[in-house]
Amino acid sequence: MNLNTRWAARAAIIGNFVFPIIATLICSFCSASPPLSIGKDGEISIRGDPTIPFGLYHVSWIEDSLGRPRLGDSLLIDIGIIGALKFPLMQYNIEPSPLITEQLSRAESLGIVVIGELEQGWWKDGPAQKRAITAQAAINASNIGAWNIGDDINWRDPKRGLPLEPEALRARSKLMKQLVTNTLTYASGVALDAEHGGTIRSMRDYRGAADILGFTSYTLGEDTGIAESLALEQTVRNFRAVEDAFSRSDQALIAILQLFSFSTGPKPTIVEVRNWAYSAIMHGFDGIMGYGFYVEGSHYPTYLPDTDPQLLRDVATLSHEIASLLPWIRGGQRQHLSLIGTTSVHATEWNPSGSRLLVFLNSERTKSVKISLASISPSQTWSELIPNSEGSLGPRLRILETASQKNTSIKLGPAEVRIFTDDGRNFTH
Repeated sequence: MNLNTRWAARAAIIGNFVFPIIATLICSFCSASPPLSIGKDGEISIRGDPTIPFGLYHVSWIEDSLGRPRLGDSLLIDIGIIGALKFPLMQYNIEPSPLITEQLSRAESLGIVVIGELEQGWWKDGPAQKRAITAQAAINASNIGAWNIGDDINWRDPKRGLPLEPEALRARSKLMKQLVTNTLTYASGVALDAEHGGTIRSMRDYRGAADILGFTSYTLGEDTGIAESLALEQTVRNFRAVEDAFSRSDQALIAILQLFSFSTGPKPTIVEVRNWAYSAIMHGFDGIMGYGFYVEGSHYPTYLPDTDPQLLRDVATLSHEIASLLPWIRGGQRQHLSLIGTTSVHATEWNPSGSRLLVFLNSERTKSVKISLASISPSQTWSELIPNSEGSLGPRLRILETASQKNTSIKLGPAEVRIFTDDGRNFTH
């Protein structure tokens, strides 16, 4: 996750654990249908149902201020919190402990599909590592949809052996599929646009190296020379670079969004997180993961249920909101629209049969911007979709904008995202 303390904490934990094979769980669900599957254009389904999953990284192995990882009973509590908020996806550490069966069963009962993180990690390939992986992979359950086989894969950091060679990642993916049937592989990298090309290896090199690739964009307070005023615009550029790198491929892509604050930067607001999330959807990502449910003991500590429970609830609402757009996003051709007179507003259209969806995103953090809707679609009547109390989107009761007049314009506040459809009165999803 490009978080330097992660490696020190991981190294300490690696040395303290023994990796027993849990015999009662070995391949106990090998014949079960996979909880995650990938379709055309990288579209993700959960137990056969197409979706745009929005999940959370838990990173339970990071130690708190007293040197304790949030594992065992604490992790069981956190699974309950995440399940109660109806997040469908979660990545956490699959540790060999007496509670592992209970943890996985609890997650499954709450509808959570798990991306498993190996306690031993993947940082030193070789026979000893393979034995440890084999022991960990034996912890198999019907709701483990994928295994994480590498982090920061394209980041340039020789001290950590990065970037990871794409062929090495492919070899890990192949090994995991040999060890565990009906599983997908997941690896994460760093999304940066062409201006930062010297910092990362080309994302394009990793096409097909794992079933699912996640890409981080931590632009608020990041130490890569990105001004805070450009935190939203830079994410648009980063995600457009990912879109370009994986065009015309069936690679499943997950955007990893910043829910934590760096020591020198502000804490993201839900308005900014919503902006980043829609930037991901507008650029063809197939799912989203929030990073920061638990990042404790580092120089940017956050444990959202304690430090910002409202942000956690709002992110959960956002996840349901995005899921409600599935009929358009999965059913229509996506295209970016050109806007005249602005560089900070981005627009994307989906056009499935019989309806259209327009998303406008303002990447200005402090300024409002006006745009003409008539220049996008003359003689078209639109309804605005807004979140309801359950978090899904529904139309306003009145037609908000009509583009048949040349002077029709809409205003986007700082970091605002606004969504329109031409069939809002018939919207039932």
